[in-house]
Amino acid sequence: MTINEKLTKLRGLMQQNGVDTYIITKNDPHGSEYAKAYWSGVKFISGFTASMANVVVTLDRAIVWTDSRYTIQAEIELGGTEFETFSIADPENGNLLDFVAKNTKSGGTIGFDSRTLLARTVLDLKSKIGDSGIKLNPNLDLLGEIWENKPVPTSDKVFEHELKYCGVSRAEKIANVREQIKAKNGDVYVISSLDDIAWLFNLRCNDADSNTTFESYAFVSEGKVALFAHPQKIADVKSMLENEGIDVLAYNDAKAYISNEIKGKTVLIAPSKTCYNLYEALESSKIVELDFDITTKMKAVKNSVEIENARNAHLKDGISVTRFMKWIKENVGKTPMNEYTAGEMLDNMRKDADTFVHKSFNTICGYMPNGAIIHYRAEESTALPINPSGVLLVDSGGNYLDGTTDITRTIAMGEVTNEMKEDFTLVLKGLINLSMAKFIKGSTGAVLDVLARSALWDEGKDYKHGTGHGIGQFLSVHEGPQNISSRSTVVLEEGMMISNEPGFYKKDEYGIRSETIILVKPFKETEYGEFLEFETLTMSPFDLELIIKDMLTEKELKWLNDYHAEVYEKQSKYLNEEEKAWLKNATRAI
Repeated sequence: MTINEKLTKLRGLMQQNGVDTYIITKNDPHGSEYAKAYWSGVKFISGFTASMANVVVTLDRAIVWTDSRYTIQAEIELGGTEFETFSIADPENGNLLDFVAKNTKSGGTIGFDSRTLLARTVLDLKSKIGDSGIKLNPNLDLLGEIWENKPVPTSDKVFEHELKYCGVSRAEKIANVREQIKAKNGDVYVISSLDDIAWLFNLRCNDADSNTTFESYAFVSEGKVALFAHPQKIADVKSMLENEGIDVLAYNDAKAYISNEIKGKTVLIAPSKTCYNLYEALESSKIVELDFDITTKMKAVKNSVEIENARNAHLKDGISVTRFMKWIKENVGKTPMNEYTAGEMLDNMRKDADTFVHKSFNTICGYMPNGAIIHYRAEESTALPINPSGVLLVDSGGNYLDGTTDITRTIAMGEVTNEMKEDFTLVLKGLINLSMAKFIKGSTGAVLDVLARSALWDEGKDYKHGTGHGIGQFLSVHEGPQNISSRSTVVLEEGMMISNEPGFYKKDEYGIRSETIILVKPFKETEYGEFLEFETLTMSPFDLELIIKDMLTEKELKWLNDYHAEVYEKQSKYLNEEEKAWLKNATRAI
């Protein structure tokens, strides 16, 4: 079926069910950023593959909402279809819920699948509808009726993430959670967030879609702990968990069990990570809404074992990226290659590491104009050939038993323009300035964001994405609650890991981004307070061919030369003589 044919069928079902407006999201029942393929309703109905997108279909309009990172991608993927594109930054139409409330007639019906709308979203929608007479029908899986060849769940098994990697036992974590439940005057804590559950129980799943989580719910009270998961997935660890006093029950039994257990009790829950389908079962109890899960903050602050493991994982990962940079520079123009095959080469190089499990996300490998598409994904059939000129942007990462990585390097493929070098150096200046930051305890990412942008701003340039996101430990490549952006409200704490990734994108010409993962650690304590700084965990060189030395201050140049010396010192012992010689030159002092 074409996209427009799917819309015709969907509208037929809407009319049969008395629905005027139908909402489709990218969410699974757990608010996951990377939902399993069988929850990708937005992609099915529209063909749009961006990680941030929602859809509204009425009887005469079809609209995709996305953000500024994906406007170029939307033009390409939605071209030739009925779909319109709205940006969430649009002051008039940027808010999907406002649009739905305004454009559904009085007495009309808004339909959706309550498993794929978060409770927070539905509660906000109810507030916007008010007394307009608009009705909600929350239990309509209309896509399921027209989705031919819908993907099915994988059969990958859950396994234990060993104490030597995670550092703290699940018993200790559960005890800490119970302390937080008491502190918040709750009786019961219900968790839907998959990475939080995986972290709490020290469990992972080697799934085929670059994910280490598994579909589950969790229930914690003073006297009970229950984990709900698909029986075939959890089978290998079920007895171990039960021997520790954890009830292991079927995933589909969660709603009924929780509904029964919470009667007359105060329930702690995060509506921004809980689907409305489950939230409905809690409405008879007293609900205390959390901005984010108790476990989210606990998970964000890494312990000493996790930090040391992360250093090891980033070194292994950096060696793979270094080998890739050497290979592509030496072979471009000699060996046929394109964006897809180059990305595959890097992905395969990572597999040599002893603790490697799989990619942490789909590799972004964009040559010249495709590098300007911020979350571009090369397809085998349409990938651009890579020629010995211009720049290649490669954003990639791995999931290792000892850590999760995320690194971006922009690489000169041959002759580059002075403008490309200037833009690369401006971006590098921003990365270095953030890397060198010293900041008082209590600071948020909003305080630091300008450091990564100021060099670009001096030239009237900017990038339309956040500067940094948290990162998990053999978990999600994007992890909250911390981030570095102008909107960040979460205080940065010792032990948090976060990305540092300024960029610049010239539409239809080229894209530039440099990214490292940085660790918050103590700097010094004075009479003015406690101060923090960053340690750079990522270990791989920046391309010296793209740097204009005279644009760097003496302090910036020292940081770069010191960093490159550290990369060589740490990597060289694992390289052969040819690789060491290449890296020695790639990390030479300038």
